[in-house]
Amino acid sequence: MFCRVLVGMNVLIGIFFIFLYSAVIAQKGTYRLITTTGASSTIVVRCTQSTILVDVFAWWNIPSGSHGTFSGQGTRVDNTWIIKEKDDRGCSLKLTFHQERLKAQFLGCHAQNLSDDFSGNYNQLTLRTNGAYHTRSAKTYFYKYPRLTKIRKNYLRKGTPVQVDIENIVDDRWVYINYCDNQGKVSSGYILWSNLEK
Repeated sequence: MFCRVLVGMNVLIGIFFIFLYSAVIAQKGTYRLITTTGASSTIVVRCTQSTILVDVFAWWNIPSGSHGTFSGQGTRVDNTWIIKEKDDRGCSLKLTFHQERLKAQFLGCHAQNLSDDFSGNYNQLTLRTNGAYHTRSAKTYFYKYPRLTKIRKNYLRKGTPVQVDIENIVDDRWVYINYCDNQGKVSSGYILWSNLEK
């Protein structure tokens, strides 16, 4: 009887640690919220065991092209992360993770052009994040739209460095890239994430 109880407890402890591990894994990636007015906000999250790094790009969907930004790091309190904006300590972001979603609340971030409109439930787009990548295929083609039609003539050769901007992450399959070569020629379009690597 005692052995059965120990085995049962070990199973429960194992399940708890699997759940805890999966929650930590889910905290990396890119998340997006689209408001009722068509405005959108994208949050990129990178986690270690004790620290979280966050970048935000919010677009107001108005003719002036107004947008807001946030960049900072924070620590965990229970199941919630509190992130302070690096240039404005009065601005903070509260994040709570729920599997492939996160709940975000911006506090005192009006100087960053981030209002309560961008607080809410965000859906995960991809586990990938913004930053420096390079192409991994012999030829990485640009597409006019985020689908396998309307391929463009221009392409990037294997090993070409590219920068992924937070606002250009489309989903788990596509990203929009603006690439400027050494002669100043700009190539732009959608490319497949599968053609990029860190």
